[in-house]
Amino acid sequence: MKKEESKKRKFGILYLILICLVILAVIYYLQSTMAQYRSAGTGTGTAEVALWNVSFSGDNSTWSDTYNMTFAPSSSANVVAGKIAPSLTATGTGYIDLTGTETAVDFTVTIGDLPTELAGANFTVTGVTASNSHGSISMAKTGSSYTGSISLPSSTTAMGSGEKVTFVVTVQWDNDSDEGVTDTSIGETLTQIEIPVNVTAVQKQ
Repeated sequence: MKKEESKKRKFGILYLILICLVILAVIYYLQSTMAQYRSAGTGTGTAEVALWNVSFSGDNSTWSDTYNMTFAPSSSANVVAGKIAPSLTATGTGYIDLTGTETAVDFTVTIGDLPTELAGANFTVTGVTASNSHGSISMAKTGSSYTGSISLPSSTTAMGSGEKVTFVVTVQWDNDSDEGVTDTSIGETLTQIEIPVNVTAVQKQ
């Protein structure tokens, strides 16, 4: 009886050992069949940034976000040179330097509110024109803003050296309709008329 139990115990142990060996063999086989070549790498991609090189300037004016442009009145034998009076026009000139810029550019010239002292006078901004070395630039008017565009010379070429937009703001002072009362008041109280001009330039989409 004891011999039979001993045989059963030995057989059970051998059976467990055999099962373990089979499991190990299966694991080894699976590992070997799943092995494969593998490579990994890391790197950095680069994209060159288009140069934005836009600056503003004006004749006899200091630029900021908004500046008061100095206007040159038309000449008249009856008005001291450099002064504006009823029936005269005046022009203010500004510049946008685009040298080296590597994108097309949209620019906008916006005329701010005229001084309250001009209320009642026929003093108006009659328009904004622009040009560059290639000729005149079409300006689209929306309210008190005038917008134009400058294209690149080609898809592979930046704006050339000295590429500059010249824009001109024109104002007109017509005689008033109240027998000169308003115009006379302006002439008596103001030594200059400040006209805020705001200029912005953005990448053309």
